[in-house]
Amino acid sequence: MMTPMLHDFAQLLGQIPMHAPHKRFISNVSGTWITEEQATSPDYWVQQVRNAVLFSEGAAQLLVQPTLFIECGPGNTLSTFIQGHNQYSDQPTLLTLRKANAAIDDEHMLHRTLAALWVRGENIDWRRFNQTALGKHIPLPDYPFEQTYYYRYGAALSGYRQYPNPLRRPQDEWLQRVLWRMHDTSLRRRSMRRAN
Repeated sequence: MMTPMLHDFAQLLGQIPMHAPHKRFISNVSGTWITEEQATSPDYWVQQVRNAVLFSEGAAQLLVQPTLFIECGPGNTLSTFIQGHNQYSDQPTLLTLRKANAAIDDEHMLHRTLAALWVRGENIDWRRFNQTALGKHIPLPDYPFEQTYYYRYGAALSGYRQYPNPLRRPQDEWLQRVLWRMHDTSLRRRSMRRAN
């Protein structure tokens, strides 16, 4: 189906100046990290149109290390493929647009994804994201997410470290713990009866 256009496509690509990529990415042709030579070759991009997509091999390259997958585009097809891969082990997969029959709109879905990224400690350029938003910034009273600490006696507790994200604090350093103690309530009842 694509074969008739490949010659013209190669000639057109030959007229475009190509540069090495600034960010590395997986090649659908080889299933491995793209090389500078491939990325700047018109022949490579002709193969990209004509050859099979080696999605599973590319996913395997990404799944060997802790990875966060973000599906850009409608639906969750690629996320489903990633989650069905034999090397998948609970890496997070986030969607930027809703599924076809979802009850929420795309803007809400994008906000949920950005929130999930923020909770995981990713840097979000909120000023850039909100540059087209209507309204203006107003000062709000202090709130917990501001990460401003006020100490009772004017000094921090000795050995206390501040963390940029409280969700990332190791569990053994949490400020609260569940503690169960047994109490003998029978003694308390007897003393209450005597008092009456």
